[in-house]
Amino acid sequence: MSIGGRLILLWQDMNRAKCRRCSLPYDPSHKQCPHCKNLDDIEVDELIERMGIDHNSDGIPWSFILILGSILFGIIFLSRII
Repeated sequence: MSIGGRLILLWQDMNRAKCRRCSLPYDPSHKQCPHCKNLDDIEVDELIERMGIDHNSDGIPWSFILILGSILFGIIFLSRII
């Protein structure tokens, strides 16, 4: 996925709640997560495994932060040269 696509997904996820059971984002206007509200614990575990979700993730894509930092460094560096 391109960086622009990741930025769009990150922006969309910022406006969503993160489910405590399955870690998937959902619209906060829903009372319950639509992904796992009708699933038992075993099915939620299967969903997590199938989606490749890291339950221990803090949600920050470190590669995104590294790329953003590199871009900012480049902008600052180039502005001093010019």
